[in-house]
Amino acid sequence: MTNTTGYDSAGLLDVARSAALEVGDLIREGFGAAGGISFKRDFHDVVTEYDKRAEQVIVDILQSKVPGSTVCGEEGGFLAGDADATVESAITWYVDPIDGTGNFARGLPFCCVSIAAATADALVAGIVYDPLRREEFTAADGAAYCNGERLEASAARSDSEAVLVTGFPKHRPWERGGRPDPARFAELVDRFRSVRRIGSAALTLAYVAAGRIDVALGVRTSPWDVAAGALLVECAGGAYVPLRSEGDDDLPVWDVDSHVAFGRGFDLDQSCLADLVGR
Repeated sequence: MTNTTGYDSAGLLDVARSAALEVGDLIREGFGAAGGISFKRDFHDVVTEYDKRAEQVIVDILQSKVPGSTVCGEEGGFLAGDADATVESAITWYVDPIDGTGNFARGLPFCCVSIAAATADALVAGIVYDPLRREEFTAADGAAYCNGERLEASAARSDSEAVLVTGFPKHRPWERGGRPDPARFAELVDRFRSVRRIGSAALTLAYVAAGRIDVALGVRTSPWDVAAGALLVECAGGAYVPLRSEGDDDLPVWDVDSHVAFGRGFDLDQSCLADLVGR
């Protein structure tokens, strides 16, 4: 995912960073605001007033600093830019103002802001910002950093040595490869040293990039959940593997709704996750 597009990745990262940091105080203010919860598709899909307010602030900054760019946001949907405005009209921003809203609303400190800039077929800049710990995970031009320190994604080699973080299973059946979800999850618990479900795909991927987590299994994710994190993992020397299904061969990796990500050293071929990569 190294940038070969000719776009100014460093400049786009600066824009994304300024937008993410701008909503830090707002998110810290609302942390634990369970009374502001409402629902989108169903009771599993939580949103708060802070998600909506933070996204509007972010969108305003992105579109003012990069005129003509498009924003794909979790709360606001797809906001097309002016295709005639500038060369940056080919840039699409993927924005999750608070990834881990359920944690945020209940006062569980595992949530973040995720912003990525992409062309039609490449991620060029991204930030995952944890406003509670004030950690900035940034990626551009083939390098990833946390608060200015270079990240190197490293991982245990085998399942039995590795910590796996996942959002699987979910309330909607997945059953990839024809296996029932309970059986698949039982195998993960049996094979991996530890399996954890901690509620933010973006921050999980940032932790893979930082070497804090060995392996991530993402299921039924959205582009705004994973775009910045996928770039972080790749730029830190790890691997982000989309779990493609029939009909999505032409989608960019961040549009594929499931993935495995891991640090350098993990042997996917010998893992119980290996069969997920096939069709």
